[in-house]
Amino acid sequence: LFSLPSSLPQPPMGAPGTTPDAIKQLANTTSWALPDVSALGVPIPQGETLHGSGYKNGSKVPALGLLDYRNPAFYYTSPLIHTATMGGLHPGREYGYRVDGDTRNFTFIAPPDARKVDSPAGDPAGAADPSQVAGLEASPSVYPFTFGLISDLGQTEVAAANVRAMKAALDHASAGGGGGAAVLFPGDLSYADGWFSLWDSFGRMIEPLAARYAVLSTGGNHEFDYGECWVSYLARWKAPYVEARSSSPLWWSRDVGPAHVIGFFSFSHTPDGSF
Repeated sequence: LFSLPSSLPQPPMGAPGTTPDAIKQLANTTSWALPDVSALGVPIPQGETLHGSGYKNGSKVPALGLLDYRNPAFYYTSPLIHTATMGGLHPGREYGYRVDGDTRNFTFIAPPDARKVDSPAGDPAGAADPSQVAGLEASPSVYPFTFGLISDLGQTEVAAANVRAMKAALDHASAGGGGGAAVLFPGDLSYADGWFSLWDSFGRMIEPLAARYAVLSTGGNHEFDYGECWVSYLARWKAPYVEARSSSPLWWSRDVGPAHVIGFFSFSHTPDGSF
């Protein structure tokens, strides 16, 4: 919860109201954000504790409007960010992996290949560009394929609940004999807005979903504005732009299951003929 409108505690049309305690709980992100920033040398009023959340004093109901999510630490040193590229994956096969230094095991299923090609004589199956081969059709084995769509997520209890609900829905779809699943995330991910450590806490929040399913993202205004300038987003969220022969990670395309997904930043320079 980053903005508190009057319609939340006092909704129109006679809808059920929201209690002050419920509003405080919605605004509370301390379960995954910095629990206490006093060790960072931030000036703190006597008797108060600054938390990495949308408010400074958890005992008070936030005022209407934008909640206070300014950066109390001001300076931020990123932890090491590692990127691994996995090749040679077989469509539809489940793989297990573990991050070095972690004791947890994760699994994911590579999205199925939708291409079913009648290759011309002398051409091994699938060797030619499928767009140039007659008889291209989607293999029935990729259906049904499930896409989860999520955007403007941020870091609140509501956001965490949405992550859990999305994972549960995709788990259910995958367990039902579906062709596979992936997540599309069109912009405004962490709402760190210059508070760069919130990119780390956002990663922890979305990890249960992103560790299991491919997440294809594009940027939004919260990835370049508010002092972000794309730096944190591009370091943490990779896009398949090289494979798509794109000149920028901000626009890309990729076959995912039975669909060809095109992602681009809605504020990109798109003059006549650019498409």
